[in-house]
Amino acid sequence: MASIGSPPEQLFIWQSLQSWLEQDEEGRALLARLRTDPQGAAPGLARWLQAHRDQAPPHLTTLISGGQVEHLVNIAQAGIVQMLLAAPPAPPPALHSLPPDISDFVGRRTYLEEILGLLTAEGPPAVVILAIAGMPGVGKSALAIHAAHHLRDRFPDAQLYADLRAAEGRPLNPSDVLAGFLRALGVDDQHIPKDLAGRSALYRSSLDGKRALILLDNACDEAQVRPLLPGSPTCAVLITSRRPLAALEGAHLQRLDVMSESEALELLERLVGTPRVQAEPDAARRIVALCGRLPLALRIAGGTLRGKPHWPLAEYAGALADERKRLERLKLGDLEVRASFALSYRDLSPEDARLFRLLGLVAGPDFAPGLAAAFLDATPEAAWEGIERLVDAQLVEPAGEGRYRLHDLPRLFARERLEKEEPPEAQEAACRRAARHLNELAGVWNACLTPSEARRTVAQEVAKERGREVEEVEKAIMLDALAFFDRERENLLAAVEWAFGVGEWSLVVSLAGNLVPFFNLRALWADWEATCKRALEAARRGGDQHGEATTLMNLGSVYSRQGRWEEALEQYEQALETFRALGDRHGEAQTLTNLGSVYLQQGRWEEALEQYEQALEIFRALGDRHGEGQTLMNLGILHKRLGQEEKARALWREALGKLHPDSPEYRRVREWLGEG
Repeated sequence: MASIGSPPEQLFIWQSLQSWLEQDEEGRALLARLRTDPQGAAPGLARWLQAHRDQAPPHLTTLISGGQVEHLVNIAQAGIVQMLLAAPPAPPPALHSLPPDISDFVGRRTYLEEILGLLTAEGPPAVVILAIAGMPGVGKSALAIHAAHHLRDRFPDAQLYADLRAAEGRPLNPSDVLAGFLRALGVDDQHIPKDLAGRSALYRSSLDGKRALILLDNACDEAQVRPLLPGSPTCAVLITSRRPLAALEGAHLQRLDVMSESEALELLERLVGTPRVQAEPDAARRIVALCGRLPLALRIAGGTLRGKPHWPLAEYAGALADERKRLERLKLGDLEVRASFALSYRDLSPEDARLFRLLGLVAGPDFAPGLAAAFLDATPEAAWEGIERLVDAQLVEPAGEGRYRLHDLPRLFARERLEKEEPPEAQEAACRRAARHLNELAGVWNACLTPSEARRTVAQEVAKERGREVEEVEKAIMLDALAFFDRERENLLAAVEWAFGVGEWSLVVSLAGNLVPFFNLRALWADWEATCKRALEAARRGGDQHGEATTLMNLGSVYSRQGRWEEALEQYEQALETFRALGDRHGEAQTLTNLGSVYLQQGRWEEALEQYEQALEIFRALGDRHGEGQTLMNLGILHKRLGQEEKARALWREALGKLHPDSPEYRRVREWLGEG
């Protein structure tokens, strides 16, 4: 039996062993103990390896059968130590993520006392849920955040916050919110379940027994909220929404109304100063009444007066009293405050006003200047300068790391101005440019996300220039690529729709294809399926048969990853038919390989064998040594599962002669053969 050799080969064995351990409850427990007590975990790991040898990956089975259990344990211990030494210090969990309290918060005493009373009262052992509803601008979020800060001592273990973004018309998926909460609670990405039910269960388990407060802001409906509710009676939940969540089981409902006159006057006094209000009390009361005692409108009025210290309150009240002008200065409801944005908007130059309008197209929580430049058809520098002027105008805010954002109301106002002032053809051109820009970025980062010769070459050059290890640089490149897709995910999804909306069929197909590796790594099955379906329709509308076949194969892959075997087979069979009609032999061979893999997973051995053998014949005819080597690998796996050990080893030895020695497939086959 060959010994386990070089450090890269040992690293591959450790990664394989780690993945295998994570598939079993006892294995996960051993892995956890390895991280804290590598020496003490060794005997248990050795016993586990022997007991589970029949379920091991082929290359690990070979090592265990060859008496290499002790070596595997040593590699696991060394792998854990190296991982802990190499890993940067983990940031503390974000267990206290409330937004800052409102410094000039006033009034709402009755509401505040009711909230604090409900959330601190002793009662039946159940989670206390309080759902606050009210019109836009009435101060739901401000009240909830203020109350949450009062409750920090009552819930010292965690205060988790999420803006569910219903006000934007693009409510967050509760599965994504749960992923963020689980990360805040210290759960590693690799341990976060892929499905909503699994994430919700782990979330409740992580909060069990903890004194935690969950603040869910801007909720859409009961269905969005239910998976985010903890199960432990030591927890409490505060929810804000525009409409009452009357169907939310066990929730206390609170409707937030406008302020009382005394509270409204107190807020105006905080905003403009006590001397001005005391000097003109009647005018102050008129302003409060004309603002409808709505907190957001009062803040707009107060901000206007604070910026104009020379304006008498009576003069401003007179301006608001003009009914023809009041709606331009103070709007109620969703667009009831748009006059406040109009005042800033009118002060913008035509170029900056157009940039602001076009930023209404942004779908994600924030954006980079490059996207703004694409919307505007300008240089990144010119777009950045325009954005900074919008920041000065209080219409855009910095979001950190060179990114910017529009809050809900400015975004809605920007979209309104876009529809009224930007011709349809100009909007379509902006969408086309933005989609192309994002597709170019996605193409570059996609090449960095997956193992490739190009990524390796870049890593080698950077490593040489900076005196770093190639593997370290290559990993950093991959993580940067993953960060790009995480950051731009919603904008990229919107770009697919932008391209589809303007009839850029080939661009839709390209965008969807560039997103597949990211969706695969993050297990974003719904996004993967939706974009592939959009691309499939686009390919058919554009008469792009090759794009149609490729998209069908990608769609089959997302179904296959989820174990939706029959749906995967249907897509692969359609792709196969199209590739054959086009005479695309390489696409045909790749699809046959995918079909064989589905049959293999289903235990349909004869059908899997037939597909693999057909693929192998085509790869050989094409002179595609890599495709031939991969197919031989798969055939070896098939024969291994059939118990034909010698046949499997013969196929793997043949595969070694086809695969590039630097490829991960080559190293994997050598491990299977025990030649590492």
